[in-house]
Amino acid sequence: MKRQTILQIFLIMLIASVSGLALGGGGSKAPPEDDTVRVTMKPVVDEETEIYGWVRITPDKFAVGANRLEPDSYYAVYLENSDGRQAMTDKPARRSFGDGEFKFETRLKEPFGGEWDKVVLYHRPNGEKDASGEVAVLEGALE
Repeated sequence: MKRQTILQIFLIMLIASVSGLALGGGGSKAPPEDDTVRVTMKPVVDEETEIYGWVRITPDKFAVGANRLEPDSYYAVYLENSDGRQAMTDKPARRSFGDGEFKFETRLKEPFGGEWDKVVLYHRPNGEKDASGEVAVLEGALE
């Protein structure tokens, strides 16, 4: 009798934990760091496009990601304000992957300041080193 009761309790606990996981109750992500800035990047020109992107800024890292871009093309990341723009690094252009995914990441040597209004992702149709003909594709406001 005692053994049967223990098995029933174990079975109930197992069913409860499995149903909790199936309903999304388990395996949740850890809460984000308090000092992480998250920015959603939106298309600059065509609102009908399916491209999208994001920016993550922590005290020591600046990262940009985008999806559904033109595959195997070059894109450059810039910070902009009313006075002009500045490249994130000496070589701001990176090549998108064959599936149209783009990732850019750099370490910050000092805390990221609030002097910039937005992050802009530019398409470089003429290649990595040729900035002529750049076209803004995505932008995200830094608030």
